[in-house]
Amino acid sequence: MLIMITPEQKNKLHRLEYALSDIERGVIAVSGGLDSRLLAFVAHRADLDMHCVHLSGPHVPRSETQWAEQWLRKLGLAFTVLSIDPLSHPSVSSNGRDRCYHCKRLLFSAVRDRFPGAALMDGSNATDQQGYRPGLRALEELGIQSPFAESSITKDDIRAMALFIGLDQPVQPATPCLLTRLPYDAPVLARDLERIARLEDECRALGFMDFRVRLVDGHCVLFAHEDNMGRIPPQGLAVNWVTKVSGYWDQQR
Repeated sequence: MLIMITPEQKNKLHRLEYALSDIERGVIAVSGGLDSRLLAFVAHRADLDMHCVHLSGPHVPRSETQWAEQWLRKLGLAFTVLSIDPLSHPSVSSNGRDRCYHCKRLLFSAVRDRFPGAALMDGSNATDQQGYRPGLRALEELGIQSPFAESSITKDDIRAMALFIGLDQPVQPATPCLLTRLPYDAPVLARDLERIARLEDECRALGFMDFRVRLVDGHCVLFAHEDNMGRIPPQGLAVNWVTKVSGYWDQQR
């Protein structure tokens, strides 16, 4: 995939670096995805005093936590892993339409308690402001800064910037929270999330790209882009071939 950076995107990148340089003590939530990694990389490249935090738990695949830790270590970034179980809170495990709000508030409240007085940041971008994103309300209420969104940096801008500044895996596929694999109001069980994560790891090892494993009527189903046709899924896993794979169930209906 050829991604070119435009003069406007370069200017946005410079404005982002300038905004980050004004922060004396910052903490960046790094999930391991492209957005938060780019934010941490930009701060690191500018030699800014930033600490990173990764939030692990049943909502995050173990493989993703391991990968995030490896990447942070390789870059030499100071980081902390906070293990939190959002499923212990009924407002999350009941899986209502406001689940993401309660989950984000729980997770980032823990970060705020762990790093009192620090400027807390996440990788939300301007594109995330579109559509139904209840978690953004929690970030706003807690005073979490989103430098990308505040600088009008979109997802396309992030991909171009990542390639331009030499971030590894600049076209990294999105890896949304495992809770987004379940329809609203379906109770969330840790064993279901573990099963989904394991099957997605297996699909990835088999060469699948642009896919999600979702829980449908209690059964795991692989939703895969039709470009994957010809690949053999894990044994016993039903497949739905689609022309577009959505990253989230979280859409208004």
